Amino acid sequence: MLNTLQERVNEKDKENDLKKQDIKNNNSALAHLKRTLKGLLDNCEDSYTPYEDKRQKVHCLKTMKKGVLSNIFLFVGVHNEKQGG
Repeated sequence: MLNTLQERVNEKDKENDLKKQDIKNNNSALAHLKRTLKGLLDNCEDSYTPYEDKRQKVHCLKTMKKGVLSNIFLFVGVHNEKQGG
């Protein structure tokens, strides 16, 4: 009976050692994922400012284009009305 208990204790010790190794491996993988995520976040933050600047420029150009087209259509409309068309 004492031998059986000793064997069970030894088995549990082995299981605990394996679980500790799993925890160590998982912590290592988690640390790697955290570093990777931080790098991605930094990259996104660095990319956002130039993206936002370009987005605003495109929006401005679209707004200017609409204004120019509106003026052209008004001019053509007024010009056609004067010519009786």
